[in-house]
Amino acid sequence: MYFGNCALVLFFTVVTYSNAATFPSGCSYHDLVGSVHLYKCTFGTVSLPLTYSGFNNPLPQWIQITKINGNMNAGSFTGFGSYDTTQLSHDKNPTLQLFCTTGGSLNLQATSFNTMGYIQEVEISNCNVNLPDNVFSPFGTLNKLTISGGTLTLNAGSFSGLTIAPIDKYTDPAGALIIKDLTLSGDFPTGVFSPINGTKTIRLENIGLTSINSSVFSTNIGLHTLSLKDNAIVDTIPTDFFDGLDGLVNFDQTSFLWTCTCDNVWWWPKSVKKGITIHGAAICNSPADVAGMLVTKYYETSCAKTSVCGDTMGVAIGTTCLPIGYLVGFGLIFVMLIFCIVSLACICHMKKTALAGPVKKTRKGPPAPGANKRGGGGGGGGGKEKGGAEKKRRGSGWV
Repeated sequence: MYFGNCALVLFFTVVTYSNAATFPSGCSYHDLVGSVHLYKCTFGTVSLPLTYSGFNNPLPQWIQITKINGNMNAGSFTGFGSYDTTQLSHDKNPTLQLFCTTGGSLNLQATSFNTMGYIQEVEISNCNVNLPDNVFSPFGTLNKLTISGGTLTLNAGSFSGLTIAPIDKYTDPAGALIIKDLTLSGDFPTGVFSPINGTKTIRLENIGLTSINSSVFSTNIGLHTLSLKDNAIVDTIPTDFFDGLDGLVNFDQTSFLWTCTCDNVWWWPKSVKKGITIHGAAICNSPADVAGMLVTKYYETSCAKTSVCGDTMGVAIGTTCLPIGYLVGFGLIFVMLIFCIVSLACICHMKKTALAGPVKKTRKGPPAPGANKRGGGGGGGGGKEKGGAEKKRRGSGWV
């Protein structure tokens, strides 16, 4: 009986709280699990603009507009700049969801979302939508932007004035742009993702891509996860695709139609070198002789140049690997050999010099007086003898 009374009191408390909520005509209030509260409004039934003062108890932390097929002109939301953010529940990020009818269109203007700066997550679903320049700028920073279903036309400045970054004040700090399960009208305009260069995650999944230009993400230096899954990307991706994406950790290429040649699968060793995890089975689509083969196996069997040294540091000479330790040892032995040869040559030279002793030079003294005179002989003979003696003295080296 006591339990029944408690349950009854709790029921009336919830009903009383729910009945206390106020909202515009054409909207309804849904009290979900915990402190998560949803205001659901029907396009065409609710009168635009939606006014902040029309929602109360609780405040409009989660607004969902359904069955859209028409215009959301400038000033479709008014007064929301007065939102008391101290009253936000931490169970859900402040969210705006726009859901179109099947085949419905959503026509936006650059100022359609004015005063909605407190919103942190935006979802557009099943709409044929053209995003004009600066359309998201009134939000300032979003934790997550999701566009799915329908058709999407992007302009070069569609994301101008917007920052997408993780917001950890509430739940699920994502920092993500998600575009999926829709038809992309035309290609990505040049520089379309440049304004959101701090985005951590970009998912462009099942949107009909058959090729991708490397410049599309060249400025997204903060990118951590990139998913292009379920797009029939044909042949390969540009060789500079990963340039500048130094923070990239995850790349999903599920359903790519790889043409396996050694030039085309350049991205496999590059991803290994950069520490990028490849998600999804990378499978060769052509040529026919390798169709169905994993790209990893194709690369290893057809492209990888295996060194005879394997994982050993060394120098390959033909089919022989000389480990670096051997090379260092041989170098030391060679240096020691040269040192020994030089030392031996010096020792031999010094020993030879010691055995030879000092060199002595001798000189003959001058002849005794009268040595050249013989018995007072004639001048002719004496002159000849004197001349001979002079020559002899010169020959002996003294003067």
